[in-house]
Amino acid sequence: MGVIFKIILVFLGLCFSFVYLIARYKIFKKINEKGWKALIPIYSDVILCKKIKVSSIFVVLKALIIVAIVICFAIFLALFGFGLLCIVLIVLAGQGVEWIKKAGQVYDIINYLEIGAYFINIYICYMLAKAFGHNQKSSILYGIFNPIGALILGFNKDKLVLKNGG
Repeated sequence: MGVIFKIILVFLGLCFSFVYLIARYKIFKKINEKGWKALIPIYSDVILCKKIKVSSIFVVLKALIIVAIVICFAIFLALFGFGLLCIVLIVLAGQGVEWIKKAGQVYDIINYLEIGAYFINIYICYMLAKAFGHNQKSSILYGIFNPIGALILGFNKDKLVLKNGG
């Protein structure tokens, strides 16, 4: 890939992230909260859960998963922080297979935790769409495709109705 193509991808990613943050800001304005609260990761989920009457246990689980992912990533870096040189030295020392298995186990744990966080996020977004009065099919789609759902909820004229919202 060319350098210009990579620069374009980064620029598009930043633009989409900025539009997504604006959508989250507008959602918070719709639920009568200050927009800046949407910019703080875990705190914004706590506020959303309170407003749409979803148990905050989901936010606690999500926060614990994020902490566990950071810890697992730190362990992974501690095991293989020096990259290829570290792997070569471990293999030369005769410890290669065991260390590679351990790294694989840590990586698997990270993947499972990320999947758990993703499903918690889907549920929170699903309940948010239901709280704005959307039907079940569109709420499921908003949950799965969170950024698109945030754009729709943020920029349309819907009001928070809490119809089947928890």
